Amino acid sequence: MSTAIFCLLQLALSKSAPPSAVAGNPITYTLNVTNAGPSDAASVTLNDALPAAFIIDSVTAPGWSCATGPTVTCTHPQIGSSVTVTIQGHTAPSTPPGTLTNDADVSATTDPNTHTASADTVITTVADLSITKSGGPVSPGSDVTYTITVTNTGPSDAANVTVADALPPSLTLVSMSGAGWSWMPSRVRWRF
Repeated sequence: MSTAIFCLLQLALSKSAPPSAVAGNPITYTLNVTNAGPSDAASVTLNDALPAAFIIDSVTAPGWSCATGPTVTCTHPQIGSSVTVTIQGHTAPSTPPGTLTNDADVSATTDPNTHTASADTVITTVADLSITKSGGPVSPGSDVTYTITVTNTGPSDAANVTVADALPPSLTLVSMSGAGWSWMPSRVRWRF
């Protein structure tokens, strides 16, 4: 007499992400794959389709074998109860405000179903601008050069930056230059 053996498992996937993040700052995705059994899940594959704006810094996945790219794909030979994958990264400082949606799925050769999870992170921007101006003494009838330096310590890029320079009435504007800036001499104003 022979006995037929069947696999019975209850595979599930959950995913967590910060509800909000500032462009340029870190974001951590945590994926938890669980199996309520009673059988082990065999040949498990986890796919995490990362948002285009997300830049991977590291993947921590004990027991998994992972390949990174636009989609992180991890395989695990056998899951009894619970295993975790942590993906750490950040968005580029130039990322515009909006919502990053991160979708993932998990499947196993012993489970006919694909299980999915999704997490959203709202991206905001924070810039920290400062400005300095330097220039030497001038004699009547000679040129003086003013150097204006605009600095952004972020973490996000500063958008639509305008610099207004109010020259003394005794000076006449001769020329202006600055890489990446457009300027309006009639208003003595720079725009980036």
